[in-house]
Amino acid sequence: MPHREEEVTSDLAHLAITPGDDENKVDGGGFDVKEVLQDTILADTEYSKDDFAKLKRKIDWRLLPLNIYGLKTSVPMSNYQYSLLSVVFYAAYAVFELPCTVLLQKLSVGKTLSIFMFCWGIILLGQAFAKNWATMMVMRALQGVFESNITPGFAFLITNWYTTEEHNGRILFFASANQGWGIITSLVMYAIGIHAQNNPGPLDPWRQIALFLAAQTIVCSVLCYLFLGSPHEIRWLKPRERDMASARILSSHTGSETTGKKWDWDQAIEAFTDPVTYCILVNVFLSCICNGSLSIFGSVINVSFGFTNTQVVLYSIPQSAVSILWFAGCFFVTGRWKNMRIYSMVASVLPPSVPFTVPFFSTVSLIASNCTGKTKRSVVSTICFIAYTTGNIAGSQVMASSEAPHYIKGTIIVAVCLGVEVAVLLLWRMWLAYQNRIRASKIAEMNLTPDEIELRARQLAAENVTDMKNIYFKYTL
Repeated sequence: MPHREEEVTSDLAHLAITPGDDENKVDGGGFDVKEVLQDTILADTEYSKDDFAKLKRKIDWRLLPLNIYGLKTSVPMSNYQYSLLSVVFYAAYAVFELPCTVLLQKLSVGKTLSIFMFCWGIILLGQAFAKNWATMMVMRALQGVFESNITPGFAFLITNWYTTEEHNGRILFFASANQGWGIITSLVMYAIGIHAQNNPGPLDPWRQIALFLAAQTIVCSVLCYLFLGSPHEIRWLKPRERDMASARILSSHTGSETTGKKWDWDQAIEAFTDPVTYCILVNVFLSCICNGSLSIFGSVINVSFGFTNTQVVLYSIPQSAVSILWFAGCFFVTGRWKNMRIYSMVASVLPPSVPFTVPFFSTVSLIASNCTGKTKRSVVSTICFIAYTTGNIAGSQVMASSEAPHYIKGTIIVAVCLGVEVAVLLLWRMWLAYQNRIRASKIAEMNLTPDEIELRARQLAAENVTDMKNIYFKYTL
């Protein structure tokens, strides 16, 4: 169509100076939101694919690298009290999930995330000197409070930096990095345990391990404070690159980092009327029952099989290595072929040797990709993580010590949860595919050009419109 590119550019410029939210005139960080949005949208038509590819590599190199040993005998407690340490952690996590998510929506994501990480490390440092069960309960509750911000914070960052096609791969990278660092941590914990056995000292092995983990967390929080943030919050990009980074995500139709900072009750209500919300809730809850039952009592179960505490630490290393390979496989498949995310989640549920974290992290990526409207995304994310905490709480009660060493009832419960989870995942995918077909049919009746469809999709996204109300939005499967 003649002069179509010029027309679209003009329309985009008009859009840039008329955002939908009146409260976004000036951001709390000190920059003019209208000016940023205008520069962002115009940047999308100014730079080439090579420019964006070069910038993505720079973003990757800055962001991606950041990413209970003798306790029951040293601090006297029963098996029931031991399990309550996990319950109180996840309970505090659930209670503070929504307030922390709202903070991420309103404040600087990078700074807020870093401060919570620092506080988490300080609490773990204090935990190393706990003398009784009551103190441990308080410390674990505080850990739950400060950890409630971590995973949602990284999900917010990925939404602000990466396109829909890149969400799953980057979130799985963070997950695999966690497993990779877990291997290093396990080796250090093993060395600490062996040294403590051969050279008994004033500090129990688990206390030394807590000090090690606290120190690495505090160091990491400082690095995150220096490097993490949204494109217009960080200092390691030039102004031109910041506009490019924001322009990159326009094609996702998920909004801008500068819009939707005010709480919207209509969006909050919509989150509870969306069937997808309940697919997310049930999927994460079932997945975390399995995760909680095995991760919380995994070491105790392995000890019941005759392994020593030191051997149990090494036993986790092959599992972490398999997890990394599996994450890499899911990364490749979902990046190579479109609409394979939920299928990769189903595949990750089936093998019993693979940890149950892939469906959870992929769910987080689907929230980032498919849930638009900042308030709605915050509410859905909160529901997801409440399901995560309650699932892990339920999971901590699945493996009863009276059933050792076979844990028949616990194994049956886990198997049933996995079976139901597969059904929920497939139902979830069918619903999204059905919604895409309905939207495609309605759009076809409008006789719009591809440029016009793209323009309207971006306009509604820039106005912080939710996915249910944006007919031009296409769900990722």
